[in-house]
Amino acid sequence: MLIIILLILSLISLHTIREAYRIIRQSERLCFIPLEMTNASQNACNIGCSVICTSVWSVKHIEELLSTEYDKFEVVVVLDSSRHKKAFQRIIDHFHLIRVSCLQSEELPAAAIRQLYRSKERAMRRIVLVDRKYVTQYDDLNAATAVAAYDMIIPIGKDYHLHPQAIKSIISTLSEKRANNQHIELIYSSVMTRSYVFYREAIIRLGGFSANILKQIPQNNISHIYVPICYREPILGSLVLRITANTIFMAGSLTLLFGILPAIALLSCIALQWTYIRLVSNAFYGKKCSTQARLCYLSLKWDFFNARKFTIS
Repeated sequence: MLIIILLILSLISLHTIREAYRIIRQSERLCFIPLEMTNASQNACNIGCSVICTSVWSVKHIEELLSTEYDKFEVVVVLDSSRHKKAFQRIIDHFHLIRVSCLQSEELPAAAIRQLYRSKERAMRRIVLVDRKYVTQYDDLNAATAVAAYDMIIPIGKDYHLHPQAIKSIISTLSEKRANNQHIELIYSSVMTRSYVFYREAIIRLGGFSANILKQIPQNNISHIYVPICYREPILGSLVLRITANTIFMAGSLTLLFGILPAIALLSCIALQWTYIRLVSNAFYGKKCSTQARLCYLSLKWDFFNARKFTIS
């Protein structure tokens, strides 16, 4: 049993080193792709991205998403006007939205909506506001997908933000895959937080979003990239206490059962994970990434059981 534990910790450490190497290589490669090349790829491959939002009602958050510099890009916000009356009206007033006609989608029948709003100002045409009764985050995402104009769908939740390099990463990845005649239905990144880019037709084929949608997409249609798509504001609470307590509990249990060696191996593995997280955060965020966010990512890295469950809450 002791050998098995040491072997598992060794494999985790080797995986961490390999992933760090891939992240460094891909981040360096991305730095050499100029914006002009991204635009050229956009025109050649006709790639458009729709950010779809659930539980996002902050005007500042929406403005941040809209600041993305890419022509074929939009932000679709789904909000229940009966639950968030003031926030809903603030969004309408700030972005000068007007009610427009909307046909109910036959592609995703469960995505029924009350009203659809768009801006009457050309400078704000990239925002779409959907009013529908809130049931689950998956229903909100289905409603947003139903009205989305572009093929690539990026789900965003309340505490999620789009990384400044995200669109460049997505366009670069899709352009490369299409050049090699590879069909991609999901782009997945686990850097800093789990984030996803779905092919719209795949969502429709699978009957919409659900907790199990990741398991339904064939592995050969998934592209795992090693640069962040989204990042998340950590919900701290007792995060530090939880990580400390779990570490002490695991190290103490291993010491009692097998002696000091596996406990040292565990602490060394966690130290390596922390070094890896600092390297990644410095590469993509510099000094802007707080220790709190790094602790949140450390907690995520050890959350093996929810890795295949789709959620953005």
